[in-house]
Amino acid sequence: MKSVASICVGLVSAALAGSALAASKGEAVFNEVCAACHGEKGVGIPGLAPPLKGSAFVASTDVAALAAFIQKGRAGKEKKFPNFPIDMPPYAGGQDKAVAVAEYVKGDLQK
Repeated sequence: MKSVASICVGLVSAALAGSALAASKGEAVFNEVCAACHGEKGVGIPGLAPPLKGSAFVASTDVAALAAFIQKGRAGKEKKFPNFPIDMPPYAGGQDKAVAVAEYVKGDLQK
C-alpha cells in the first residue's frame, strides 16, 4: 500500500509536469500566432503591436480574463492603441490553448 507521502509526491510531480507542458504549449502557440505582431520575445513591434513584456495590462489581468481577451481580440473603438494599423484578431484555437498562452505571457515571457 502506498504511503500518503508517496501519493502526495506523485500528485505534485504530475501537477508540475502538467504546468510545464502548458507553459511549453503556450510558448509554442505564442511563437506560431502572436509573435508575428508582438515580437518573438514579446517586446512588441513599433507601429504594429504593443509590447507584452513589462506590460501593466498583462500584469494586472488574471489568466482567465487574459485568455478571454486573447479569444475575443480587440478591434475598432476597443483598441487601446488606435494608431496601430491593424486590429488584434480573435484567437480561434480554443480555450485551452488561449489559457496556455495567457499563462506563458504572464509567466515565462516576463522573465
